[in-house]
Amino acid sequence: MIFFILCSLLNIEFNFTTGSFLNNKKATELRIFYEIPRNKLTYTKSKEEWLARFQISCSLVRDKKEIGEIWLIEDLLKDYEATIKKDSLKGDLKILVEPGKYKIKIYLQDLNSQRTGTQHSIFLLEDLRKNYPQQISTLQFTDKHKQKKLSFEIYNFSKEPFKLNYKVAQLKDSISFENQNFVNTVLLEIPLDSIGFGTKIITLKIGELQIQDSLHIEEPFWINTYEKRVKQLYYIAEHWEIDSLLNTPLEHRKDSWEKFWTEKSSTLGIQDAKEQYFIRVDYANKHFTGIQEGWKTDRGKVYIHIGEPDEVEKHPFEIDQKPYEVWHYYRKNFNFVFVDRLGFGNYELEHPRYWQGEIQFK
Repeated sequence: MIFFILCSLLNIEFNFTTGSFLNNKKATELRIFYEIPRNKLTYTKSKEEWLARFQISCSLVRDKKEIGEIWLIEDLLKDYEATIKKDSLKGDLKILVEPGKYKIKIYLQDLNSQRTGTQHSIFLLEDLRKNYPQQISTLQFTDKHKQKKLSFEIYNFSKEPFKLNYKVAQLKDSISFENQNFVNTVLLEIPLDSIGFGTKIITLKIGELQIQDSLHIEEPFWINTYEKRVKQLYYIAEHWEIDSLLNTPLEHRKDSWEKFWTEKSSTLGIQDAKEQYFIRVDYANKHFTGIQEGWKTDRGKVYIHIGEPDEVEKHPFEIDQKPYEVWHYYRKNFNFVFVDRLGFGNYELEHPRYWQGEIQFK
């Protein structure tokens, strides 16, 4: 019961963006694009599959008037391993609402664990029903291996053929639309190798209508974060393996990195060891960083080795005692005590003081 109550207090992290669109009846439509890490949801077994059930509520406030909508969503996966992989559940939700500036609140509740998450934003819902024979919706970007996908809709009020000209960095092309559809869906695949890194301007033009947006392309992992990630292998790799990876020439880094993780996944008996390991490293850096990086701290070390504890007792204001935390891993029969001896938030492992554990993912 204690574990259940504590879980219900932990927030679910998720992301969302909003966009201005029209439907087939030319009514203004707000779309909410959500992205939820699957390993943040709770899946229960349903026959031979695994089911997550959650509810998303949307509240929109404008001029002291509030409207809202609620959606019940299910995600069904074939095996347990799929529930803990580092991928995200993505989707979009639609609300008919008049153009204007709104405050938006998105509330997510996991119906299996009762854990919740909340996000707030302010956005301007544009009126796309004016000025030009054609109009373009909000642009949406998604990532794909070696590509960026750009999707949007074109609304043809004139019902006449038209041409879309687009430019992304040095790439130029056009698409002709001969049909009489009011809603025309466009998906552009942008090869990253062809446009380089940094911020790129995207220009879309139909007749006199021109829209511009920007797209930022980060340098690949092999260039900008490789050495940092290799050093973070400290708990899972031998010293000679880390040295070997650090000394690998740039052109061979990708192959050496993949070879290391293929062998490590085989040894550990888990296919997504790399994803699981860095989920823990990133969590440690986000929550335990202080005097030193989170992954180097004692709490980070335990978290990376074993994962999230079943229960955390926090004692920040005890009389005649230093602040301390107790981490309980009931299923593994482990208990850890961390003490903030200097009062700067650097919790050091008090018990067991000289613990040296092995990486565990199951």
